[in-house]
Amino acid sequence: MNQFPPNIDELTARYLQRSGDETIPVGDVEAYDAVPAHAVDPRTAWESGLEASGDLADKTICKIPSGWSTLVAALESQTAVPMAAGSFPQAVRDWLPLIQNADLSKTLRTQEPVAEVAGLTTWVENLAKSGDPRNLILAAGVLRLSRRFDEAARLLEGVAPDIAGNELAALAWARGDHSGARSQWAKLPKTAATRFNCGMAELFLGDAVSARRELKAAADLLPENSGWHQLARLYLAVAETRG
Repeated sequence: MNQFPPNIDELTARYLQRSGDETIPVGDVEAYDAVPAHAVDPRTAWESGLEASGDLADKTICKIPSGWSTLVAALESQTAVPMAAGSFPQAVRDWLPLIQNADLSKTLRTQEPVAEVAGLTTWVENLAKSGDPRNLILAAGVLRLSRRFDEAARLLEGVAPDIAGNELAALAWARGDHSGARSQWAKLPKTAATRFNCGMAELFLGDAVSARRELKAAADLLPENSGWHQLARLYLAVAETRG
């Protein structure tokens, strides 16, 4: 395992290399050639979204929705990305705001809904019909990514709270209830995802000391070839610069 603190320049270069720049067909739609900052390979993003689901993801039945590449291309660069179903670390396409802003909470801006993408609603409805908690969580995660928050919340109502805890906190975070999400994550069992999310929340809410502790623990639990490991280390490097 690599030693800490990491070098932010080295981590940034390695992280951006993992973003992917290929244009590949996914379902019935191809990814856009041009997106703001660094392009994201939709297949890599999908695999990262399944990884974020942990044991809840059934990779044999979770097929990529036809509108996924359009959704990925439509999302603007983010700064604070929770490790939750459907989310992908490559969404941090532009890392400069992490360096340039003394107050990272100012980067947590309210975002407009993503335009409807063909095929996504049908895919969500098909997963929801199964009643399988794994499918409900994945569908809710994609809806959260699309900022269809009310629909995501309704799906999560059908999942036991002890299973949906991380996703409920991620939904609160996406809705702008950052302090509430941080409190929810802090109460959950310590896993790679919850420690990552606690650290991410602490970093963006101004507690660099707690952020370093949680992000280091998360990075130690995540495989080094994972994009989530790289993002944990990038966030950790930012936390190291903040005292």
